[in-house]
Amino acid sequence: MQKPNYTPRIVRVEHPERVNLVFFTDVHAAAKAPGRRKATYGEEILSKLRWVAELTKTVKGAGICGGDLFHVKNSESKSNTTGYVTQVMGALQAFPQGCVYGIVGNHDITGDSMTTLADQPLGNLMQSGTYHDLGYQSVLFEAKDGTRVLVEAFDYMPGDVLLEKVLARGQEINNTLTSYEVHQIHWDDRFAHYYVAVLHAFNQPGKSGVMFNSDFALGHADLAETGYDAILWGHDHSRKGIFQVESLKGPTHVQLGSLARAALAQDEVDRPVSVPILSFSKEGMKVVEKEVPVRPLELAFHTADIAVEKVEKREDVAQFLAELDRHAVVVDSENPVEILTTLTEDPGIIETIKEACELH
Repeated sequence: MQKPNYTPRIVRVEHPERVNLVFFTDVHAAAKAPGRRKATYGEEILSKLRWVAELTKTVKGAGICGGDLFHVKNSESKSNTTGYVTQVMGALQAFPQGCVYGIVGNHDITGDSMTTLADQPLGNLMQSGTYHDLGYQSVLFEAKDGTRVLVEAFDYMPGDVLLEKVLARGQEINNTLTSYEVHQIHWDDRFAHYYVAVLHAFNQPGKSGVMFNSDFALGHADLAETGYDAILWGHDHSRKGIFQVESLKGPTHVQLGSLARAALAQDEVDRPVSVPILSFSKEGMKVVEKEVPVRPLELAFHTADIAVEKVEKREDVAQFLAELDRHAVVVDSENPVEILTTLTEDPGIIETIKEACELH
């Protein structure tokens, strides 16, 4: 990996008086459908990217990706065929400026190692110029009237290390903002009028620390004085919304969830899929949410994980379920222990289930 380039790239958007950023994250593009998704998954992801590209064109803005553009961490996978990766590339080329500005997520590399990026599909898109890595070089977006927004990111890394880097950078931004005030630097003469961070990490209210699932999460309270006007979150597929910590004068947090639905088995499937438009002007910042058209659940999903459906079709499993049904119909009790002893006479299984289910 190359060392970060701290001189931002300057990109001029077409809007006369606003910098509009359309944010999407955790696309999990894959030619082969994951989990509960039906075979049409790959084309549905491409359709969503094309829709977001058209929206971005309509608002004369720029597309920002929060990471995990691809799903499978193996460049040789059937999910990452050359033809499909080329189609993803074409979808990104349809955005204004012919590219998307994004971050590297944990699904875009193998073994959480950035040294593998060059061999991954995302690395190929970076080489083609259709995906600009904000973690390598930040971007200063400028509207025709001179409104400027600096967007920077930190490519995927352990949460505690990320927090340290974000806080250090936040202090630099605060020093810059203080300098603007002390020296009475006019709006038109400022290097940037707004600051935006894109992070691929878990987050939580309050202080930073280890979450219930042993993952480190960045705390909103710790980020309150970083100087950022907005923080765009990837990695967590759930929807938390668009909010500012009420008691703190901190950044606006944006987390509307993944562009994909249930690329991971544990994901929720019935939430709306939407993207925010962050609009920056001399009057201030505002965020508008736009819902992305998706296929109905019954057309997009299997009722169970694909692997489960395959197991259910096995003859030995069918025989087991039939035997279970045969025993179950003769059970005439609501007592779980009586039902258990009717289903099996194995004392080891009985005791294990009683202990696990706290049956006494």
